[in-house]
Amino acid sequence: MVIAVLAEGCAEYIRSNYLEFFLRCICEGISYPSPVVRNAALYALGQYSEHLQPEISQYSSELLPVLFEYLGQICSYIKQEKKEPHAVGRMFYALEMFCENLNERILPYLPKLMERLFDILNADTSPHVKELTLSAVGAAACASEEHMLPYFETIINILNNYLTTEPSEENMCLQVQAVG
Repeated sequence: MVIAVLAEGCAEYIRSNYLEFFLRCICEGISYPSPVVRNAALYALGQYSEHLQPEISQYSSELLPVLFEYLGQICSYIKQEKKEPHAVGRMFYALEMFCENLNERILPYLPKLMERLFDILNADTSPHVKELTLSAVGAAACASEEHMLPYFETIINILNNYLTTEPSEENMCLQVQAVG
């Protein structure tokens, strides 16, 4: 958690001296069996993605496979347990912060990312997880721009489900996000 907080105040020093070392630690933390360690590593990646641009984007080939592996685990958990996994918000925070600044660097990873995100959107999960997932779709769209076109119809069909249902307290955030 400490290396996460350092990103904001010591960004220049980390960029020039410790970025690669800290990112290796973060990747190991995301893959670590302890949920507390994974949670801290995901938060750190989100903070680094927010404060250490554009340098952190150069590590997409190392970071995205780790994030996708964890995203796959989350998707499997949701399908099996039918509930929201621990610290799912941190996972999506890290994914969204990292992806939204990748621009064309996201393109080799876009098919796998969208496949995983669609899996979660089509799973029986909480509105909160769906909201987080839609936000990640938005980050991917911002990064990939016109390369999101092959996914347009699927995205519109998913959003249409939220726009055509009766408003309720449970799905109101999803409806607002679908309009946005």
